[in-house]
Amino acid sequence: MERNRNLLIDHCQIYNNHETGILFDHVDLHQAIVSNSHISYNAAAGIWLNGGSMRNFQFVGNDIEYNHDPGRDGCADIFIDMRNNGDSFREGTIVGNTIQADLTPRRREYPDSRWRRTAHGGFNGDHGQPDRQPDG
Repeated sequence: MERNRNLLIDHCQIYNNHETGILFDHVDLHQAIVSNSHISYNAAAGIWLNGGSMRNFQFVGNDIEYNHDPGRDGCADIFIDMRNNGDSFREGTIVGNTIQADLTPRRREYPDSRWRRTAHGGFNGDHGQPDRQPDG
């Protein structure tokens, strides 16, 4: 199958789903735009890019908030997970969004860390590097 192209999600209300608002699960996709939408109160993630091959993603002008379950670890408003060999994500833009969230259980484990204290918004990305804190 050839690479899929030109997905547009615009002016949508994506609200209170059991797991994820928008899930890209091991897709082979070029050119996806998520814009001008309200993506809120989904249990695991608002937008989740889970493996695959993704190019030219744009998340622009959305209201993305409170996409987490307080009793669950690993939640985020935007979650990008490209840890497996062969997974790739390039040419992404996240701009002009309102991203608002509460601390998740994992973030609460490090209350004295400057990085953990200031990184309490809803973005969580993992590219296979061990969980580490920046110097300083």
